[in-house]
Amino acid sequence: MRVTCEFHATVREAVGEKRIEREIPVGTTVRALLDQLDADHDGLGPLLFDGEGRLRSNINVLVADDPVRDADGTELSDGDTLTLAPSVAGGR
Repeated sequence: MRVTCEFHATVREAVGEKRIEREIPVGTTVRALLDQLDADHDGLGPLLFDGEGRLRSNINVLVADDPVRDADGTELSDGDTLTLAPSVAGGR
């Protein structure tokens, strides 16, 4: 099946592209795709994962514009869009 991955800010800089498409097997979880992306793009892993391999809390992960709460338990579907973006803070 085919999914689209969209990247924003520092995550986009690490990947080098705003959007890529991936062929993945049926049953692939968000976490499995994140691990594949990490393996394919130097510098991406430290942005996504802490020293114990957990997804950093400042990274927003969305599938079809819905926040992902459990990357290990969320399976992707054909045509899904996975979005990765660091949280933005600031303002007055």
